[in-house]
Amino acid sequence: MSRLGRRKWIAAGVIIPATLVTILAAGTVTAEPSRASNRWNHVRSAEPSVQSSIDSGVEAAYDGPVWRRLRLTETYGPKFTFVDVAPKGDSPGDYGVFRDPVLNTRGQKVGTIDVQCIAAYADQCQGSIRLAGRGQITFGGITPLGRDPDFYAITGGTGQFTGVGGVLRIDFPNNNRAQLTVTLTR
Repeated sequence: MSRLGRRKWIAAGVIIPATLVTILAAGTVTAEPSRASNRWNHVRSAEPSVQSSIDSGVEAAYDGPVWRRLRLTETYGPKFTFVDVAPKGDSPGDYGVFRDPVLNTRGQKVGTIDVQCIAAYADQCQGSIRLAGRGQITFGGITPLGRDPDFYAITGGTGQFTGVGGVLRIDFPNNNRAQLTVTLTR
């Protein structure tokens, strides 16, 4: 074997393993999870975000006539899909889609909630609360990052809730559930 031939084999013996190690290492690197990887893009934090200091105002309280007020509990279930768009990790465009059971104040399942939340500079969520035998209530809006509770506009409904408006307030007492207060107007 010539001297040039040996150098090619030695180079190949070094380059190929180095390339494989690089490929394997790159494949196992994980980025920080996006806040959209959590329902409602909600992440508990001890420190307020920069955005929340800018948007530190509180939602205006609704003081008009109330048709109905529903107090419901969303219990987090297994139906959750997270989509991490490029670049990896927390970035605008990441989103989560989920369906969870909804319970009344006595702890009985009365329906479901289906939601899609998109991570942005302020997060945007839209969805529907379906109450068995009664109809559904649709909602949507944005919420500043790092601020709770969340508020969304009631955008309409079906069945008993045809023609409703109002406000959906969401509180996060722990990492297993959310408290939904649905204030409906006609």
